[in-house]
Amino acid sequence: MQTGGTIRGPVIEASRAGLVLDVGLRGFLPKSKIGAGRAGNLKSYVGQELECKVVEVDRRRNNVVLSRRELLV
Repeated sequence: MQTGGTIRGPVIEASRAGLVLDVGLRGFLPKSKIGAGRAGNLKSYVGQELECKVVEVDRRRNNVVLSRRELLV
């Protein structure tokens, strides 16, 4: 897993701020980076597998920030 690479994983959780994907670690996909338009009902994404670009990896905190919008645009 590297910054700038792509990764796939299932959506395991939805919150007001965005989605959480299981990518080996908990990957966070902010609401603003889900797609080109408005995200709509985030709970509808739970269970779907999404491909995302890795924006930031913080190995010390086991934190991964993702963007799907960068792949779609």
